[in-house]
Amino acid sequence: MAMIKCAECNNEVSDKASSCPKCGAPLSHSRIKEQRAAVTQSHLNQDLSGPFMFQILIVAIASGVYKESWLVFGGAFLGLMLVLMIPVVGKIVGLALAGAFGFIGYMLGNEWWGQEAGYVFGGLFFIFSLGASFGGIDYMNDIIKK
Repeated sequence: MAMIKCAECNNEVSDKASSCPKCGAPLSHSRIKEQRAAVTQSHLNQDLSGPFMFQILIVAIASGVYKESWLVFGGAFLGLMLVLMIPVVGKIVGLALAGAFGFIGYMLGNEWWGQEAGYVFGGLFFIFSLGASFGGIDYMNDIIKK
């Protein structure tokens, strides 16, 4: 059972109720379905924020190790976090992250099991990374809006 807000009085109401117990306003079942879908999407985005942060951390660590600098690590991490908060730019950077992780998956699969495995692993890494990126970006935007 999920809790939703009454459109009239903002009271928390069970999604199973047909009317608000506080003000008596009827609850639209289509609105209940919309709110339930929004809550489910919000939970999915929250679940994807962990792998998304892991991706950002991997990129920041790789940058810091490559340049042998803690400042580059910190700058890359904070820079990515700030850039990803800009909606359109965030989606483009998320797509670039997914492409990079897809390429890493291809390289690993190709090295360990051959070219066909490289295609499969590359595709899987890309799809997982893309979902995590877009879900994580949506979660960050949800937090900013609150």
